[in-house]
Amino acid sequence: MRTHPVVWTARREAAWRHGGERPPVAVWTIEQLAAFLRFAWEDPRRELTVAHQLVHTDDGLVLCEPKSEASRRTLALDPESVRLLCRQGRAQRRLSGERWSPTGPIFTLRSGAVV
Repeated sequence: MRTHPVVWTARREAAWRHGGERPPVAVWTIEQLAAFLRFAWEDPRRELTVAHQLVHTDDGLVLCEPKSEASRRTLALDPESVRLLCRQGRAQRRLSGERWSPTGPIFTLRSGAVV
């Protein structure tokens, strides 16, 4: 069966937000595309680069490179994610004192507490 693209209307967006229902192929309106491009170009610092990973070993946590090339990536972040990461970084800075680095990783426990 062949799928056909449908326009991402306000009604379809509401159905997706309410219950996760979305068409297999949805296309943006001109207005939606323009809004996305304005957002994407307004602040180029809204990115997170995955450059390292922590591996649990018998000797504790070891910082190393990601396992695969696909794991090394840069992710675009929405304003809320940027806000939360900045808040987390400030909390970690307060707790870390002199050990803190502005370019260092941000760690949390499962509870969300800063390590």
